[in-house]
Amino acid sequence: MRLSVRLLGLLFLIVGTVGFALMLAGAGAATKTLPIEVLTTGPVPWILAAVGSLIAIISPVHLVVGTGLLRQASWARPLAFAVAMMSVFSFPVGTLLALVTFGVLHLSEAKRLFETASGSAPPIRESGAAAATDAQAPAVRLALADRGVPPSALPQAAPAAVVSVAYHVELDDLVAFAEYHMAHSPTVRREYYWSLGVGALTVLVLLWILGFRSAGGWAGAVVALVGWVVYFNWRTLTGNRRHYRRVYGEGANRGMLGLHRASADAERLTVSTSVTDSRTRWSGVERIEEASGLALIYVSALSANVIPAARVVEGNFHEFVQTIRRLHADASHEP
Repeated sequence: MRLSVRLLGLLFLIVGTVGFALMLAGAGAATKTLPIEVLTTGPVPWILAAVGSLIAIISPVHLVVGTGLLRQASWARPLAFAVAMMSVFSFPVGTLLALVTFGVLHLSEAKRLFETASGSAPPIRESGAAAATDAQAPAVRLALADRGVPPSALPQAAPAAVVSVAYHVELDDLVAFAEYHMAHSPTVRREYYWSLGVGALTVLVLLWILGFRSAGGWAGAVVALVGWVVYFNWRTLTGNRRHYRRVYGEGANRGMLGLHRASADAERLTVSTSVTDSRTRWSGVERIEEASGLALIYVSALSANVIPAARVVEGNFHEFVQTIRRLHADASHEP
């Protein structure tokens, strides 16, 4: 779902960039900065007919929405719906954009994704998502049995535990955590936008040096910038994913992969595997987040205990998350 939202954000950026270029061309022709022939000759009339004058006028809003979707900002989803409704009558580009927007963002997974980004936890209930997790547990247990893992191999809960959950962590879960963390880290985002801006500026400087200074040249510059943004996002996404898989795939990682047991009491969180047993007081837990079916219990700025809802084999995922949020909040209010 994160990939679909990012691709939708890129689509908004592309449409917004093209529309903004058309708006600048129209403003230039109106002020006689550019010849009127710019709007009546070449591919510009065809592009204007496909994109529509309304999209050109509100193109800055498309750019804002695209940026928000890439950042998974909480305000981006309702604003994207509003812009899609305004663009739906600008056939064909606006209509297509509206259909894709409603097709992606109306899904419950997208809603949970933006709820997580806003810092609000999804509602805790015994039906719906929680029931789906419980329904998946027998299948996960069967998969463990197929691997020759008996129920007795599950780590035991801590003696004073208020709530506990047993689960299986796989490589995909660690990769999903790394992608989520990098997408929401302020430092990584600053470096990303810095690299994106430097690359865009380099493209503009090269085009200027090469003499592309006419209206047609600047249209080429817009196309080049859009191409750079699309390539940079694609390269970052796919390159990072391959990197995470290579890093997490090194060695057996028996303390990170396989069966885990997370137990919580009023004083601490205990996470046990067949080879590790870590205890962290609630004062050492920085934050608790949920993202795309994962519970992330951060114990530092870079590391977190990853609990995948779909691979819980004992206990209730949502009840566990609700309880540890309460225990963590109670401990933070103690003197």
